[in-house]
Amino acid sequence: MEVSDEVAQDPAWFGPLYDDLEAGGTEEFLHLLLNLKLGTFHPRNVPKTAELAQQQYLSAPPIEQWLLACVESEYIVGHPGVKQLGQYVETSTLHEAFCKHTAQRGARAESQQMFGRLMTAMFGPSRRASVSNGQSRAMGYDLPDADGIRVAVDKRLGIGRR
Repeated sequence: MEVSDEVAQDPAWFGPLYDDLEAGGTEEFLHLLLNLKLGTFHPRNVPKTAELAQQQYLSAPPIEQWLLACVESEYIVGHPGVKQLGQYVETSTLHEAFCKHTAQRGARAESQQMFGRLMTAMFGPSRRASVSNGQSRAMGYDLPDADGIRVAVDKRLGIGRR
């Protein structure tokens, strides 16, 4: 569905196409589509292509969009400073980073409760991490590295990898 660079903006290539459309080609094409036998075709059985995956990424909900931004950057986007992926991170830190990232894009951020549910669905239940003095930190998640997050987002969006 993309125009080759060899013919882009080439009137000699596009001219005959426009001439055909003006000479009844639109009506002929509509007739073809209306009479085309589709057999077992169903519009919800979309071929899994790279273009479909790209469309799914671009239309993903805010949390998945934020996680994809984290994957691209390989750190937690929206966090002041650089906080690497692949480690334990407190839920409040993740939610604040998500809210900051989402606000910069003019989207509505999920509540911390809904955020926690979605994170749990993708990365398992939150837990308390222990620190050296025997105390424990606030609840958080063991985030995977960028590849692990991509796999979780793909699974959530129903994107199959080839």
